[in-house]
Amino acid sequence: MKFRHILLLLSALPACLQYTNSVSNDDLRFGGTATGSTAFLEARAVLQESCFRCHAGWSSYTEAQFATIKPSGFSDPYVTAGNLNSSLLYYRIRGSSGSKGPKSMPDDGSRIPSDDLAKIEDWILNYNVSN
Repeated sequence: MKFRHILLLLSALPACLQYTNSVSNDDLRFGGTATGSTAFLEARAVLQESCFRCHAGWSSYTEAQFATIKPSGFSDPYVTAGNLNSSLLYYRIRGSSGSKGPKSMPDDGSRIPSDDLAKIEDWILNYNVSN
């Protein structure tokens, strides 16, 4: 009887160790299933650090989803490949005011460091929609 309990416990253990939480960044930290261009993965790490705590749904977005999903009330997607000025995500994090309304993210008053912002810029400018 004890042998069956031990066997059952051992068979369940691997499933517990492979748990993936869609709000976490475990894929990037532990070599999981996060995919995309190298530039996207670097930009995603910045977004994880600065944005996902409030925008948790973004943590499950693929590279292509950032370029196709349009936030409610906007005609453009979060990211327009090759165009920083048309990318809502970039517009918000660089702290702009204009036709899309004033908004600076993160809205806790912190700023994304320039070297991290450069990773997001690199991703948007070099993103190839056909990938």
